[in-house]
Amino acid sequence: MSEKDLLYNTILARSFSKNEQKRLGYGAFIASLFFVFTLCTFFKPYLSPLPIVESQLSVDVGLRMLRISETHKPKALSSSNYTTFQNNITSNTTNTQRLNDTSLPKNHSDSFNRTTPTLISKEQVISDGNMMEETVKCKKQSRTEVCELNGDVRVHGKSATILTAITSAFSGNTTWHMRPYARKRDPGAMNNVREWTLKLVKNAERLENANFSRCVTNHSVPAIVFSLGGYSMNNFHAFADIVVPLFTTARRFNGEVQFLVTNKNQAWINKFKEILRSLSNYDLIHIDDEDETHCFTTVIVGLKIHPEYFRELTIDSSFSEYSMSDFRRFLRDAYSLRNAAVDLRRRRPRIMILSRAGSRAFTNADEIASAAGETGFEVVVAEASTGLARFAETVNSCDVMLGVHGAGLTNMVFLPENAVVVQILPIGGFEWLAETDFGRPAKGMNLRYLEYKIAAVESSLVRKYGRDHEIVRDPSAVIKRGWMAFKSTYLVQNVTVDINRFKPVLAKAFELLQKQSIFSKNEQKRLGYGAFIASLFFVFTLCTIFKSYLNPLPTMDTQLSVDTGLRMVRVTETHKSQAFNSNYTTTSGASESLISPTTQNNITSNVTNTQRLTSSEDDKLSVCNDTSLPKNYLDLFNCTTPTSISNEQSASDGNKMDETIKCKKQSRTEICEFNGDVRVHGKSATILSTITSAFSGNSTWQMRPYARKGDLVAMNRVREWTVKLIQNADHLENANFSSRCVRNHSVPAMIFSLGGYTMNNFHDFTDVVVPLFTTARRFNGEVQFLVTNKNQPWINKFKEILRRLSNYELIYIDGEDETHCFTTVVVGLNRHPEYFKELTIDPSYSEYSMSDFRRFLRDTYSLRNAAVSTGESLRRKPRMLIISRARSRAFTNTDEIANAAGETGFEVVVAEANTGLASFAETVNSCDVMLGVHGAGLTNMVFLPENAVVIQILPIGGFEWLADTDFGRPAKGMNLRYLEYKIEAEESSLVRQYGRGHEIVRDPSAVAKRGWTAFKSAYLVGQNVTVDIIRFKPVLAKAFELLQRRQSV
Repeated sequence: MSEKDLLYNTILARSFSKNEQKRLGYGAFIASLFFVFTLCTFFKPYLSPLPIVESQLSVDVGLRMLRISETHKPKALSSSNYTTFQNNITSNTTNTQRLNDTSLPKNHSDSFNRTTPTLISKEQVISDGNMMEETVKCKKQSRTEVCELNGDVRVHGKSATILTAITSAFSGNTTWHMRPYARKRDPGAMNNVREWTLKLVKNAERLENANFSRCVTNHSVPAIVFSLGGYSMNNFHAFADIVVPLFTTARRFNGEVQFLVTNKNQAWINKFKEILRSLSNYDLIHIDDEDETHCFTTVIVGLKIHPEYFRELTIDSSFSEYSMSDFRRFLRDAYSLRNAAVDLRRRRPRIMILSRAGSRAFTNADEIASAAGETGFEVVVAEASTGLARFAETVNSCDVMLGVHGAGLTNMVFLPENAVVVQILPIGGFEWLAETDFGRPAKGMNLRYLEYKIAAVESSLVRKYGRDHEIVRDPSAVIKRGWMAFKSTYLVQNVTVDINRFKPVLAKAFELLQKQSIFSKNEQKRLGYGAFIASLFFVFTLCTIFKSYLNPLPTMDTQLSVDTGLRMVRVTETHKSQAFNSNYTTTSGASESLISPTTQNNITSNVTNTQRLTSSEDDKLSVCNDTSLPKNYLDLFNCTTPTSISNEQSASDGNKMDETIKCKKQSRTEICEFNGDVRVHGKSATILSTITSAFSGNSTWQMRPYARKGDLVAMNRVREWTVKLIQNADHLENANFSSRCVRNHSVPAMIFSLGGYTMNNFHDFTDVVVPLFTTARRFNGEVQFLVTNKNQPWINKFKEILRRLSNYELIYIDGEDETHCFTTVVVGLNRHPEYFKELTIDPSYSEYSMSDFRRFLRDTYSLRNAAVSTGESLRRKPRMLIISRARSRAFTNTDEIANAAGETGFEVVVAEANTGLASFAETVNSCDVMLGVHGAGLTNMVFLPENAVVIQILPIGGFEWLADTDFGRPAKGMNLRYLEYKIEAEESSLVRQYGRGHEIVRDPSAVAKRGWTAFKSAYLVGQNVTVDIIRFKPVLAKAFELLQRRQSV
């Protein structure tokens, strides 16, 4: 039996003849096509338009043309919208004001300053015959003015001046003024906005002759200059005048733009920090106080806004590449808001009643809430004072917003689409204001809008003035007296809503929500696509079933060629035969070891009791078991010796010899430099670095970026970071944190910790400041600091040093949930590799020295004295600083010491290091001798001029080794003279406390053997010093003598 016969004997074949089966097949095919057509027609609104991503990559800054353009609509404004009320009470404009304080090139000043709500169009062009690119393009409209400057643009904040170089002659004015705030015709606002001067300079060389010249800070991204003055702290104006215009102006840069803020307003910045971070990947600059010149290739001065008057909270797509839908989508992303559209499935609709603490408050909010609850709403009563991020989340969780006319209603921008806005209009003729400020904007945001105009009896003004008073009876008469009269009368009233009158409005709002589709727009769109795909599958199934009855059909084969231009995939991998650079070897040698007194192993805070530090190759004691690097170098990487053992591992691309990763681990620190695509996620303490070649070692290890590695107490206070190597950038998509670079940086980064022993002045310098200097100085300020273990007091203390080493505001990386991306990241800080070399930079291990560091400090704190005057050049009494201590190891006879020093010939200063580092550094630098008991205060000797004298007082307890390690040798390394005075037992308060025969006084070594805690509590915390003046006078005389000697050449 043939196949056709088998098929014919099926149930279908027995039911229909062959001809009937064929007709049935064709009919089913046509029916399925009709079904698909019907589905497409029904779901057409939800199938288009599809999202479009536009990326503009080319930004050409070689510009040669100046264009000043304005466009004017000839159509007059609708007379129905502009009443007598408008001319008197709106704060947006006045009748006769002209912007006399601003002018553009003279031949266009008339049209530039004309105050008409229509749009005028004028152009002036300066061009180079060979180049048609634009150098300066200015557009002035009725509400704003914006200039884009390209080429060599220099911004000097202190003088409020912007210079732009042009290459061609220019017959018009080369200087004009701008106030970068988008409410141009309102003098009340513009008087609070700083005026900026824009100057065109014929060529770049003439910029050197300007009041400011050299570029101190160069930027690789465009800049936007805008003001936070005007009415910025009013929530309505904050959005209408700044946030929406800033979005339309800055969004096209995709975060690669630098904000320069004039009229600094920290409260505004704190309020809108999420928006600022979403629009710019860079910390904003408060430009007004900047005395340094910032240089850019593109600078935009001013912000774009809808060109028509009385179009608030609106973006007209015909004037902008964005819309209010784009803006609201941006807000949802910036604040991580969940609800794009109202969704009432499985819950009651939610209404927010906006509460106000001052004027225009509801006096019966509880009654309104009860009525809303009876209507079917879940009720939330809130005031917009909880922080914008939190309040935005609350608003976005609601379906209806109800409030009296006022700035609080501006928060409707956070409502989901199809939500309802109910605005309560007080008495006083608010209709036009209500419609302009919130009515039309709400509709433009795809929100439903309802109004409730209160009756006179619902206003507190009736109770205050009576029904027959002009204020209640004839608001138009008050309005004619001007804005101030209107404001003082009608904006200060409160509202008692008539619940019976108001219930139909609540019912209408509820009805509007119930009429909505049970599916959101996105769900409807997905449903449409799903139905379309299902219909295609249905057609495919029918065709398969009836295939034999549809053949032979005419066939047409169309082959679409997709040529990606790819012809070869090459995977190249090369290996360096030498794993470690020969420059990093053991330099101390086996013959060199550090010998310390018996107390060394017990009292030093640098190592633990059991760690004996020698340079013997047999010493394999590990002090960093909590850290591992790639496995094949684990042993060497974890060995800690006091010698300068330095191991390197490099992962490199075989085609390029530049190192991708270079890690160096020594006995006291570990440091890794990553190059290429490096991504830092603070919240998870993770660093991802891509490599292009195969890597046989461990691809994940941990680091604690603090330069006192062997000290477990210190390192336990340092956050641990995980480093991961990923062989291909595509694998970043699978990382635990978001793979996309949210903030891209154009400069290298350094990650270091402010944990450990920071806030002890000695450790501040030895563990952080000196290592930070040796690591960061080579970048000349072009480096971004990422701080882990945030320590604000430390940052405040050393802010001058941080600013000197980096041109960028540091980032507290621990709390950052955004991914920061760099091309170079350095984790950890360089430090002298040998133990017990404190406050020291050895030039054999660094390109810098302690002389360089002290010169850096003098420059940072503007210290005058590089060296003390000696011999005949000393034309004044030498100055001695006695460091006072408030608690332990304090002098108990400071006055006697000061008198003795004065008799020796010194001018005496007694000070405690608690006046702020900058002030104290200046005091120290003015002195020739520093005198103090062993302690962190002596670290301030770094500020002494060269050839000054340091006198360290040693309490009882076996301080000799500590004193020499911490301050003795470091002082000599700073070109300072060093003297010690070791007190006798009678000079210690411990004798009076315990007596001469007590073990603490008689045998300090026995106490030291019990460990660091016992030593610390006995000798560092428990004793003070009463100096024997007779014994001490020879030390004072020696210090004076050292200063009197002529400095040897």
